[in-house]
Amino acid sequence: SIGTSMAAVLSIDSYLVVGRYSYLSCAMEWRRRLARSALHRLLSSSEYPCTPRTGALQQPEDLIHKQCHSIINHRTSSSSHPPLCRRCHATDAKPGRKRKLPSGDDAIRFRKEGILIDPTQETNRLFAVLSDKKAAASTPATLIENQVVAVLMHLAMHPRKDGGPMASRLIDAVRSTSISVGLTVQMYHLVIECWIKSDVKDAIKPAEHLLRELLNRGKILLPYDMDGEAIGHVNSSFALVVHTLLRMDGEQSVEKANSLIKRIQSLYNNTKCGLEPNVTALNAILNALCHSNDENSAREAKDLLRKMVNLHEIDTKCDMEPSTTSFAVVIHHLAKLGDIGGARDILQWMIRLHEDGTISAQPDIFCFNSLLDGLGKINSRTAAQEIEDILTEMEHTGGGLRPDRLSYTCCIHAYARLGDAEKSENVLRRMLDAYEMGNEGARPDATAFGACVDAWARTSSGGPTHGAVRAEALVSLQEDLYREGSGNDMAPSVALYNALINAWAHSKATKSEGKALDVLERMETFDIKPNTTTFNAILTALARSGSGEAAVDKAEMTLKQMENSDDVMPDVITYNSYLDCLARNGTSNATNRAKDTLTRMENRGIAPNRRTYNTAINFLAKSDDVDGARMATEILAMMEGSNDESIRPDARTYGAAINAWSRSSDPKRAEMSLEIYKRMQQPNVIAANAVLSACCFIPIEQRERALKIAFDVMNELKQSNTEVDADHITFSTMLKVIGTGMSPGADRDAKVREVFERCCENGLVSDLVLRTLTKCTSHQFLSELIPSDNSKFSKDWSRNVFERSTR
Repeated sequence: SIGTSMAAVLSIDSYLVVGRYSYLSCAMEWRRRLARSALHRLLSSSEYPCTPRTGALQQPEDLIHKQCHSIINHRTSSSSHPPLCRRCHATDAKPGRKRKLPSGDDAIRFRKEGILIDPTQETNRLFAVLSDKKAAASTPATLIENQVVAVLMHLAMHPRKDGGPMASRLIDAVRSTSISVGLTVQMYHLVIECWIKSDVKDAIKPAEHLLRELLNRGKILLPYDMDGEAIGHVNSSFALVVHTLLRMDGEQSVEKANSLIKRIQSLYNNTKCGLEPNVTALNAILNALCHSNDENSAREAKDLLRKMVNLHEIDTKCDMEPSTTSFAVVIHHLAKLGDIGGARDILQWMIRLHEDGTISAQPDIFCFNSLLDGLGKINSRTAAQEIEDILTEMEHTGGGLRPDRLSYTCCIHAYARLGDAEKSENVLRRMLDAYEMGNEGARPDATAFGACVDAWARTSSGGPTHGAVRAEALVSLQEDLYREGSGNDMAPSVALYNALINAWAHSKATKSEGKALDVLERMETFDIKPNTTTFNAILTALARSGSGEAAVDKAEMTLKQMENSDDVMPDVITYNSYLDCLARNGTSNATNRAKDTLTRMENRGIAPNRRTYNTAINFLAKSDDVDGARMATEILAMMEGSNDESIRPDARTYGAAINAWSRSSDPKRAEMSLEIYKRMQQPNVIAANAVLSACCFIPIEQRERALKIAFDVMNELKQSNTEVDADHITFSTMLKVIGTGMSPGADRDAKVREVFERCCENGLVSDLVLRTLTKCTSHQFLSELIPSDNSKFSKDWSRNVFERSTR
């Protein structure tokens, strides 16, 4: 009878602290067994009507009903909290009918709908009891403790915004009471969990404070209190706080996590404490190591993982068997650092340990995706092929390792970065097939389509319009899938249409700018507003269209639309694209247009960059403006005098400035070109060819000086200590200089022979060289250089033409 009565009493206390957590509050094994047995009987029925029961279940319910009245007697007279048992909860329920359960944030349904607790009212009631010394003294301490745990457990299992403050208020009352109700490890753990799960700003601060208080309380961490339950609560609290800190940005959070790790490690090393690590705490330490910026963090993480495996092999009953999370954290960290070999080794080691039966953990999709993501960042064809091989193996394995969206997307991005649009689209098609075959995790999204479209936008293979046509087809497919109800993750985005506009902008199709402008209308269909990048892509399409003044007019209209808009603001790329459109399509009034564009940028507070000035100089170089070359030189001088490295001139700047002079009609263009050429720190063959071009068609009074300049540049290219090599354009231009700058005769023939023989030695005799040669010498002398029967012509003369001409 004593055992039966004890079981009934324990069943009440256990039932108050909710289901599977209840019997853990008992300190002795025999009490656990009694509580478990009573709880099993109590929960074995599926229905609980309000009418009295008959049979085997009547006795436990009657005992609970009696105990419920004893609990009610201990409450304060002013409390209006409803009784806890089923019979007493709804006094107006009719016999044989189930009671109507309340709903709302403060209504909790425990297992089998056995007990209803309003956490707010229950907290206020307990707070009132603990604040009233007389009421607290007349209430059994065990009953108060169990009810406190019950409320805390509900707040932890059902997160709410005020859960953390409410839990702290309750334990503060417990801490300040004079009766023998103390804070247990479980209470600390539940309050920490309430704070972490609450939607309160800086909730981590009180949670961290409670954890440090828990770790610093010597009374709580005495050996007799460190049973399996308490150890689990301490380690779980530690892991919860550490993981939360690591999810926050900033080095300070990582430092706090490391401080907690050092503290708990000191407790692990203290044999008098009785606290032992488990896999939950060790995973938190692994996570902290993987968030560290220390160069030794990866090695320390791998060492800790090996120790966990070794300890488990020594004692399989210890709670330190590495889980899937243990391996996944390390694999992800190594892959993120670029140590793909190390990540691959850990994954293969995990597979071997599982197959040998050493550990129960096996790789999950996160482990493989971490490796795939790391391989995708290598940007090599070998890595991309390995990703596809792993993807194929995952497809054949099936089960929990079937590739998901991230798996396929990693492979798509790997090929897209290499510019292999064909492979990228093939993987996307496999992704679509997998989803149609029932793999819900492989559901495509806009990111996968966007990567493929962007890859086709940047490809140059398959013809002038091939990439744009394939990109157009993919966008149409995504639009169709979205219309069929594939979800918002398939919704076309502004980035997708920007990539499509770029595809048409970089194609060589006729009227490609019209195709790009048509995309704007498609965007309106899906209520997608264009952004700055969209209009910049439109300007690029207009610049590459070759439509002349018509393209310039549309570009001017687009730029004014952006300048007058409140939603879309032009940036430096906008003005660079506009200048490029002027350079490619408009040549009239270049100086004023270039000045006007730079002024408009200045008025809007947009600082020009190197590309802005390079494009402006290139625009001036292609114009027919007399003052274009001088303005280009002024811009170059301004760039040279700048202390900002982002606008200092580069090889393109000098080349464009030299080209501006070579195209001008100024009689001193050869000397000005040479002056700019000598200011270059690293001359190149393009700039040298521009100087030679400036020496062509010089007025008679300047020809001798121009010839000297041309041969000086040619001799510099001939020196063995220079890194600049001539190409076939160099020799063709030099022959043109001789033909336009010297009168027919023996002297000119001698110079032509000298240049041509050198061209033959370098293997750079191209069709362009031969055509220029026929124009700058007589037919008789040409037959001496190259006999009509080609007896002296050698294929060795043209051995380097393809290589040099494609550079």
